[in-house]
Amino acid sequence: MTISLHLLKVFMQVVRDRGFSKAAASLNVSQPSVSMQINQLETTFGVKLLDRLGHDIHPTQEGMMLREYATKILDLVDHMHADMANVQNLKAGRLVVGASKVPSARKLPLAIATFQKSYEKTEILMEVGNSDQVEQWVIDNHVDFGIIVGHPVATQIVKEAFYEEELVLVLPPKHPLTKKQRISVCDISKVRLLLPHDGRVKTYVENCFAERNMPIDRKVSLGSMDSVKTAIGAGLGISIMARSTVEREVKTGLLIARKLNDLDLRYPVNIIYHKDKYFSRLANAFLAVLRSSA
Repeated sequence: MTISLHLLKVFMQVVRDRGFSKAAASLNVSQPSVSMQINQLETTFGVKLLDRLGHDIHPTQEGMMLREYATKILDLVDHMHADMANVQNLKAGRLVVGASKVPSARKLPLAIATFQKSYEKTEILMEVGNSDQVEQWVIDNHVDFGIIVGHPVATQIVKEAFYEEELVLVLPPKHPLTKKQRISVCDISKVRLLLPHDGRVKTYVENCFAERNMPIDRKVSLGSMDSVKTAIGAGLGISIMARSTVEREVKTGLLIARKLNDLDLRYPVNIIYHKDKYFSRLANAFLAVLRSSA
């Protein structure tokens, strides 16, 4: 059984105008056309929907039931059109962005805040995980797009260069190395280096040292980026971390950030999305704000 919205609209117009002639005039069609469409509805349902009482048309009990359903259906369709228009005009809509821990620390939250000042009724959600998780979320369509450190592995993912994250040496305020004007890789090899338990930044740092034939002998792997910062503050060692992830602690004096004199560490951060992903107007508008923040 297929009932078109047009047939429901014709039926509702006849009920409102209480006559076929008036309904035909309201719809700008012929009266026989209106009668034929009402007959089609009655044939489809196998019931009589309208009674002719004198010059007026009145709905039968079945007709009143159809009127209730038709009212709900047509109202729902109107709301659907309104909501679609709001999404197109960026007055509504929901976007889910996946981000690894480095870009989620500062870049992405600032972009979300900037965007929602202009489009306050939209909803931008941030899911945080490691880069491998974010990549899988993009493949599974769990997020609309992602931001990761390093490069994606899956062939179905498209990458777009976002920015380069600077890695810096992070020390407690009273560490002996803070007194040196120039800190070298050799200096680091002599002290305890704290690194997150896993992640692409950890691998990148280890590879950089290995390429210079300077393996990290006194390395300690901890659970997470936050646990590394806590351990540094407690004087357990130093670390190499993304500058954006320690900005708050550096500003408050809890930690010290220094560049290495003989090693420029910069790590690529990429926006990633599925090659077949359709981007809504909301997604494109937010991406424009995100790109401008690089």
